[in-house]
Amino acid sequence: MRSLSSYYTRNRSGGEQFFACRSKKNSKFLLTLKKSRDLSLIDKSFVVRKIVNDLAEQAIGFKADIITTPPASSNKVGFAEYVARKISTVSGIKYLTVFKPHNTGKRFGMKAKIKPLNIDFSQAITGKRVFLFDDFSMTQHTMAQAIGSLKDNRNIVMGFVLYAN
Repeated sequence: MRSLSSYYTRNRSGGEQFFACRSKKNSKFLLTLKKSRDLSLIDKSFVVRKIVNDLAEQAIGFKADIITTPPASSNKVGFAEYVARKISTVSGIKYLTVFKPHNTGKRFGMKAKIKPLNIDFSQAITGKRVFLFDDFSMTQHTMAQAIGSLKDNRNIVMGFVLYAN
């Protein structure tokens, strides 16, 4: 398994730790890709394919039982879930929607982003090794809440974010 230090830094929010990519160059490209809302562009991107392969390798090395994403803002398949499903396909590890969408829509401004979310499980999981993936994290609040909720249910969690501010 490749050393994480060359690509990711450890972030801590709300007492929870996860890894986030350090490349601002890649983050600008990925944010543009996300804003385009054309998920088919993900399949054509060399950068995304490389990230997917690297994270699949990390999920395998972690011996994850499942791959999932934090609660989404809507019921639609978003950028994070699409990429997480790609990681699942490459790694051979099952993707599972663990959280119900929080359905608050996009949250603008710092006050909205740090407001506690209702984190509800769509299905209870316990005693699993969970690879939790998110695309962008401006405050790391949602990621920290999701990790905390999973750990409260006796799961071991490894969290990754494409880019954290």
